[in-house]
Amino acid sequence: MKKLILTASLFTQFCVAQQSDVKYINSCATSVRMENIYVQYPYLKAEARAFNLKLSDLTKSGKISTSKNQIYEIPVVVHIISDGSNLGSPGNRTDQQVIEWINYTNEVFAGTAPGILGEADGGTVIPVKLVLAKIAPNCTPTNGVTRTNLSSNNQYLQYGVNSATGYNGVHESMITQLSRWDPTKYYNIYIVNKLATGTFLASGYASFAGTIPMFDDSFLIGNVCSTGQATMAHEFGHALGLWHTQEGSNGSACPPNADCTLDGDMVCDTDPMSDLLGSLCTTGTVNSCTGNIFNGVEQNIMAYTGCNRNRFTVGQKNRAIAQLLQYRSNLLNSPVLLTQPLQNNFNLTPTCIPTYMSGSAGDHHSGITMVKFGNINNYTETYNLSNAQFYADYSSNYCLGTAFTSIPLNAPTELSVTVGYNYHHIVKAYIDYNNNGIFEENTEMVFSQTNIPGSTTVTAIVTPPLGALLNTALRMRVIGDYDLLGMTYSACSAPVFGQVEDYAVTIGSNLSTQNDSVSSVQIYTDSDKNIVIKSPQEKINSVILYDYSGRILKKYDNINKKEFIFSTSYINQNSLIIAVENSQGDAVSKKLHID
Repeated sequence: MKKLILTASLFTQFCVAQQSDVKYINSCATSVRMENIYVQYPYLKAEARAFNLKLSDLTKSGKISTSKNQIYEIPVVVHIISDGSNLGSPGNRTDQQVIEWINYTNEVFAGTAPGILGEADGGTVIPVKLVLAKIAPNCTPTNGVTRTNLSSNNQYLQYGVNSATGYNGVHESMITQLSRWDPTKYYNIYIVNKLATGTFLASGYASFAGTIPMFDDSFLIGNVCSTGQATMAHEFGHALGLWHTQEGSNGSACPPNADCTLDGDMVCDTDPMSDLLGSLCTTGTVNSCTGNIFNGVEQNIMAYTGCNRNRFTVGQKNRAIAQLLQYRSNLLNSPVLLTQPLQNNFNLTPTCIPTYMSGSAGDHHSGITMVKFGNINNYTETYNLSNAQFYADYSSNYCLGTAFTSIPLNAPTELSVTVGYNYHHIVKAYIDYNNNGIFEENTEMVFSQTNIPGSTTVTAIVTPPLGALLNTALRMRVIGDYDLLGMTYSACSAPVFGQVEDYAVTIGSNLSTQNDSVSSVQIYTDSDKNIVIKSPQEKINSVILYDYSGRILKKYDNINKKEFIFSTSYINQNSLIIAVENSQGDAVSKKLHID
């Protein structure tokens, strides 16, 4: 309780005197919120424009389509920000109420909720399903609902939450710092007592797909957290890139509609309409924006309307799924819906571990957002005030992604790294091929690129050398940092404004390790300190001796024998890696210590 009181007292630093111009309207504030985000981060608006142009071309060419059978599961966590009122009240919903509300929202998407139209009666299924997370960030089971008590905070009790600075209430960033799960693994939903964006009091708001993770969430008031309320379906529609059907109307005016794929809500089967929130239901009357009788847009779930909202359209479905696949593959691949946590517990050879950030703390939003390499497909969050993590060893005690892969020896594997949106980046990657705990700049750096623009994915082809240690978990390090002029980064450098991530990699032969021609090869030292290599099946083609730094000491080619013996008396090394390739091109290596 003392911690809660202390935390609540910090909120007063972000609150000002009551504003006299607050417009109390019970509506969605997503458009206002997105306008504010686009002003603060204009590059996001440019990215959205580029995607809308691409989607417009696909729509006009008839190439956009969605699967009728696949349901996309979205892992969600619902954070109840309690005002201390009785359990079950709008300011303190129960877990069961939340579960029933999420179930109802899924029925709205499926067109099966009472009064909601499905495909058989004029509506459309949105093939997404919100699923409460089963695994918490600490790898323990969860029901997907958390609870934070702010009953001691007067600003929250009186004014609730505001997404804009300079207004009464607790700023949303302070709420997310109190209760927030990794937005690259979970979609965060916050239930609060009151909600506003600047001067607008709202029932909810969200952010569009493609927004930076800091804003990728939904806030709703407790009054709409109940069965029969379609507000969550409306807000998650925004999270899927759907605008209000009256978008661009500026109140009672009609929105532009010269190109239905780019004007208004950018959906062609939702007629342009004005804001009908303060009107009686207009069904059966003339739509002043088309001159024709309303044909269902006045009852659309994304509309401001006086009618019951009861449908989505095919155009909205196509736009939503296109946005989902473009921007939310991290959620579609999230393992937090598994019944058992993933296991990444490798005891890797110690290496230099960053213990501090050399730059100042802050919302840098630089670092690494995705690493793909073999089976590794890990989405992570950049460095910011809510995620002040500059180093992560994902090879150890990590359950929220796959952090291990096996790759072939002497064959290419693609490595992809996506950097954060802020600053130009440098990306470097290393694999400790000889497992000696040291990343050698000359022989173990597998990727290096500078001057990478924010939100960019870079790729490299990684081919392990024959001298790499096989069938042993090796440490792979990926660095994504601010490309500071004149700064030289090594594998052991402290990050400036970015991040360092470690993974586990095992290198196997080009063929399966079950191949007898590889598994039967024997490599050992005899009593005279000679190295003996025996291959009972295939003849030996070549042998290469490496030291632990990866430097080639000796190479023997065209051996063409099943047994090969050579002296090490001329080699001033006690520890060697022996790489053997047979006549079939299969390879095996072994680490030897010569006493």
